[in-house]
Amino acid sequence: MKKNYQKGSVAVWITIIMIVLIAGGIYFYSVQNHKIGPGLPSSQEVANQIPAVQSTTPTSESLVSGNELIKIYSPKSNSRVNASQPIVISGQARKVYELGGEFTIDAYYTKDNATFGINTAVARCVVSAKGCNDLTDNFVDFTATLDVSQSPVCSVILKFYPYNRITKTQPFFTLPLQLYGNSNCK
Repeated sequence: MKKNYQKGSVAVWITIIMIVLIAGGIYFYSVQNHKIGPGLPSSQEVANQIPAVQSTTPTSESLVSGNELIKIYSPKSNSRVNASQPIVISGQARKVYELGGEFTIDAYYTKDNATFGINTAVARCVVSAKGCNDLTDNFVDFTATLDVSQSPVCSVILKFYPYNRITKTQPFFTLPLQLYGNSNCK
């Protein structure tokens, strides 16, 4: 009786292994042919959705760029800003926020053909009556405060990065500014 039990147990294990192998083969074939998958786009597909865009001189009251991702109200492109006070950046953005309603703005300068970081700010959605829930298709107000008082040069570039800096390493928008008011810029 013990031998029959062992034969039956071996047959069950062989059947289970065969089912797992067949299911794995079907899944592998389907994934390779893009018929099924985990449901998430690849990092390359995500990176292609938000192109890197350089800012241009605004032709209207607000500047829309980054494939219609952002409208900058203040400061304007190439405007002079007082570096002795934190810069308040305001506007509207969509499709760039993290779940917490945030994205990153970095200040850089270039000297001797090298780029150096000055400081980083976190832009946050401005909570309205509907909150920060609709962060994808509709423009949502944001504000950020950035200190550039330590800049050793008078020309800086603000780079706006989407919420995910791991797969989206290129800024979706840049904003050049001219500084005055600190010890390096009069």
